[in-house]
Amino acid sequence: MILANAASFLLPYALLLEDPVYPRFDDVLNAGPNYIVGFGFVVLTLLIEIPVIYNLLKKHVDSRKKLLWSIIGSNIVTTAMVAVIERMVTDGYWV
Repeated sequence: MILANAASFLLPYALLLEDPVYPRFDDVLNAGPNYIVGFGFVVLTLLIEIPVIYNLLKKHVDSRKKLLWSIIGSNIVTTAMVAVIERMVTDGYWV
């Protein structure tokens, strides 16, 4: 689960690295003033984490439907928290 979480939070940065404007990881981090965490970030997180976490935990739960909604809800809440923290710690805007 930790690997799925790390992958989902690092994927947007990896996608930015594919942009020829940002040849180095340092350039991505200092490219501001735009925020990384937004709606697209939530979608990427869900696309990565739902299949991984769901398949890891489905045999340990009674209700697979509740598991699915728990994964979706917890990802939305944690991504929103990261967006708030990002907004508090850095200067920028959402694009």
